[in-house]
This record gives sequence, structure tokens and C-alpha cells, in this order.
Amino acid sequence: MRIIAILFFLSGIVAPKGFAQTNKDSLWNVWNNSSEPDTNRLKAIQRLTWPMLNVNLDSALLLANQQLEFATEKNVRFWIGKAYYNIATCYYYKGDYVRSLNFYQKSLEIRKEFGDKKGEAAIYGNIGLIYAAQGNNLKNLEYQLQSLAINETLQDTDNLTSNYSNIAVIYQEQKDTTKALEYYNRTLRMYEAEGNEKGIAIAYNNMGTMFKEFEQWDKSLHYLHQSLEVRTRLKDIMGMAINYVNLGTVYNQMKNHDKAKEYTLKSIDYFKLLGDSTSLGNSYYTLGDIALDQGQYKEAIKNCELSLDIAVATHRAPVESAACNCLYRAYKALGNTEKALYYFEDFYFLEDSLAEEDLKIALKRL
Repeated sequence: MRIIAILFFLSGIVAPKGFAQTNKDSLWNVWNNSSEPDTNRLKAIQRLTWPMLNVNLDSALLLANQQLEFATEKNVRFWIGKAYYNIATCYYYKGDYVRSLNFYQKSLEIRKEFGDKKGEAAIYGNIGLIYAAQGNNLKNLEYQLQSLAINETLQDTDNLTSNYSNIAVIYQEQKDTTKALEYYNRTLRMYEAEGNEKGIAIAYNNMGTMFKEFEQWDKSLHYLHQSLEVRTRLKDIMGMAINYVNLGTVYNQMKNHDKAKEYTLKSIDYFKLLGDSTSLGNSYYTLGDIALDQGQYKEAIKNCELSLDIAVATHRAPVESAACNCLYRAYKALGNTEKALYYFEDFYFLEDSLAEEDLKIALKRL
């Protein structure tokens, strides 16, 4: 039975292109100007909402709800669907998967009404990511394939890269490193052809985690630092936080505990700044694993309990399983057999529930 290594991927929430370059002040002026056409005002708040996902999730959610209220008041159904999508994405990043799924399904219903195939494909891909976060990769694959089929018909290069990247992550979870690298390289080439720096950073990050699976530390660090360099230049706070926790994981595997702790603590600061409690669960687990590796068992228990609490609250079975395993090993090392057995039983149950045989069969059909 395998121990899950927590590695965070950002590879599929689809954002509209071009919003980051728009002047923020002029957008606020349009949004607040009641003499502007309703569509212009809705476009303005749309362009204000998406960059906020990388800065503060509560602020992004507030804007998305304002957009929904205005679109509902004006009975602009197409934009109601977009607002639902934005709210769903905010809840996805906040780890509230029940609400996220609910709002994606509401958005999907409206997209279908308007024959918006591009929006429909994006929602299928994002619903897949919700299931992936909960440890249900079979459901994830099902939705990724629905999204992929539409995007291939539309020849939508932007969203195809998201599909390929998400499918690569599934292969990585299955330890099929050859197939995973094939899909990661495909996405990287597509992002490079487009000159999409944010996409290139995503591909570098994911390839870095892939080489971690090979225990090729130099290559892993090379790609993760390349990703961090691009994201720092783009001021992509969410992306930087992801790089930091992944770098912490790699350095811990290399037994460079000082570096591991340095990067993991940075990730915690950034995820707190963003209000991303879900990702904090990953970082606390990594911090606990670092302490465990150093024989600091009480420190390991403190951090892995924090990770477990977040994982249970956000229904993230893979993180919950990893945290239980950390607590089992820590309590066992301290000679507390009763608690060690308790967490081992939880770990065993969770690992058993993350069954992969059906997924392996499904992957062969790709």
C-alpha cells in the first residue's frame, strides 16, 4: 500500500485571456458608471475578478457575487452563467467543493442553453479537478475526457493544454511516468508556441514534480526554480506559493531540511495571504513530514494534526491519508501504541478507499 506524496498542481482552472494587462482604474470607472451599457459593466467586473484570484480569494468572491447580483437584476442570463462560473472557481480554490460543484452545475445549465461549447468544456474540466482533489481520479478522468472531446472538436488550443496537463497529472498519480512526461511535454510545447508565460510556468512546475518521482533532484529543482522565476516576474502569488511547497517537498526528500522548511514556511505565508485554507493543508503536512524526518515528533504531530483538520473539513482524502500516516509514524516513534494504531487504521481505510484498479483500466483506453 502506497504512501501519498502531497504535491500541489495548478493545471486546469481556465481563465479568460487578456485581462491581466487591462488598466484596473479604468475598469473600476466602467463598473461604477451607471450610464455605461450593462454588458460593458459586466465585462469590466469580469476582468477585475480574475486577477483577484491570485491575490485574495475573499475579494474575488465578493466581486463575483456583485457580478451575479447585477446580472440577475438586469436579467442578463448569459452573464448570470459567467458569474456562477466565477463563484464556483472561488469556492474551488477555497476548498469548498460542495458549493463549487453546485455553482459549476448551475453555470453548465446556462452554457448549454446558449450553445456555449467552450464554456461547457471548461466546466467539465474543472468539475474533474474537484473530484481529483477528493481523491476520485476515475471521476476526474471521466470529466477530463468529456472536456477533451469538445475541445478537440473546437480545436481550442488554450483549453486542450489544460486537458493534457490534467491527464498528465492522472498518469503521474498512477506512477506511469513515461505517459505523464509525454503529456507534460506536449503541453509545454503548446504553451511555448503560444508565448503563454503563465502556462509555461505551470508546465515547468508539473515537470519538476514529475522528476521528483524519478528522484532526479537536479532536474526537479531546475524546473521548479524556472517556474518560480516566471511566476515571480508575473507576480503570480498563487503560483509562487505552489512552487514553494513543491520545493519544500523536494528539498525534504534530499534531506536538506533547512531549505525544505524555509520554502514550506514561505508557502504557508502566501496561502494565508490568499485565504487559501485548502492548500495550507498541503503545506502543514509537508512541514510535519520535515519534522518527522528530523525526529521532532511532537512538532510533526502539531503540523500533521493541522493538516488533517483542514483535509477533513475540505474533503481531501489524499491529504487526509498522508496526514494520518504522518501521525501514525510520529506516535509510533514516541511509543504511544494506542494513538499510533488509531491513525494507522484511519490511514489504511483511506488508502483502501482510494482504489485505483478501475482507473488503471480506464487509462488503457486513452
